[in-house]
Amino acid sequence: MIQMIAASIEDALTIEKAGADRIDLRTAFSEGGLTPSYGLIEQVVRNVSIPVFVTIRPHSRGYVYNHRDLDVMKGDAWMISELGCSGTSIGILNPDGMPDIAAIDYVLGNTNLKFTFNRAIDRSSNVMESLEILKRYQRCQEILTSGGPGSAFENFRILKEIADKKGRLGLFVGSGIEYHNIQFLTKTLKGCHLHVGTAIRKGERLNPVDLEDARELVEKYRAAMSGH
Repeated sequence: MIQMIAASIEDALTIEKAGADRIDLRTAFSEGGLTPSYGLIEQVVRNVSIPVFVTIRPHSRGYVYNHRDLDVMKGDAWMISELGCSGTSIGILNPDGMPDIAAIDYVLGNTNLKFTFNRAIDRSSNVMESLEILKRYQRCQEILTSGGPGSAFENFRILKEIADKKGRLGLFVGSGIEYHNIQFLTKTLKGCHLHVGTAIRKGERLNPVDLEDARELVEKYRAAMSGH
């Protein structure tokens, strides 16, 4: 599966046209992504047919949240569920820097949202211990990681260990995904999915998604997965 970041309705439409499998909808892409507005979510869900996962992140000051932050996130989760999104991308750490399962349960509440634990895992105090916690948390479907701070290619050895030990979890690899390393990553990290943002924007986060860039990346991914 290849997932691409959309920060606008135009991005989402372009991503679908390019042939990607899923949209990760967020705003403030240059800050790592924040929760988009009600209006944007509604328009994207209404106008695309591929699955839409929405980022829940109230601010960019890390991944440890106070009770007021959690209340905001809980409201956003309800909104995302009501608008018919396929799932959400969320990451919450406790003060010790490990995944905060109780907080995630509180935020997602009684929604039926599937979720990807986002790159908060890369900021955790121990990536591999965090992986074990998330494997036991049945509500978690997938993780999004670059294997720690930095790019996926820089952290390749850790990603290989994650891929080998992820168990039932889906693995999205993000950060530094480029045309030239897709084949290497997909061949070596068996069964991994790709999460792409900057590479489909002419290398600049603030640019809109470029159709030809996105289409070429999808084609390279499909070719790599088919062994060509």
